[in-house]
Amino acid sequence: MGYDAYEEMVNELGRYGFTKWAKPTVMTVFAIGQEIFLATSQKGQGAFINNFPDSPVLKSLALCQAIFTDSTNLAKPHVHEAKCGEIMAAHSFFRKHPTTTTMKGLGGRTVTVEMPGESDSLKIKAPCGTGREDASISRSLFEMHKLIVAGCMGM
Repeated sequence: MGYDAYEEMVNELGRYGFTKWAKPTVMTVFAIGQEIFLATSQKGQGAFINNFPDSPVLKSLALCQAIFTDSTNLAKPHVHEAKCGEIMAAHSFFRKHPTTTTMKGLGGRTVTVEMPGESDSLKIKAPCGTGREDASISRSLFEMHKLIVAGCMGM
């Protein structure tokens, strides 16, 4: 599904006035309950998620930043500036379910595919911020604080 969604996104870029330089490098598929959310990484300046101060995702990112800074004495920002596919997929979930404040216990699974650099073939990418070389197709990343707190800073 991730491969198909990425290819469809690439095929539709021109229709919306985007050039190949604006093409996101990843497509994330997030399955939770009976729903599937597709999200690309974000390109450009400024993280979209910052426009939603009440978002559980942004709140978790802030918590992540605080925990990381307190435990390391480093003020290291989110590894992909809060523009990764996992963040965008989580944000889509909460936009659809505005009264939900956590994904804990909902059994979410995610996979992200990536078109690295000048490559012409997609590959499965390790979850954002994990620093893992071995990509896992099914990972319960979306237990809210495990996704964002454990993964967002590359801890």
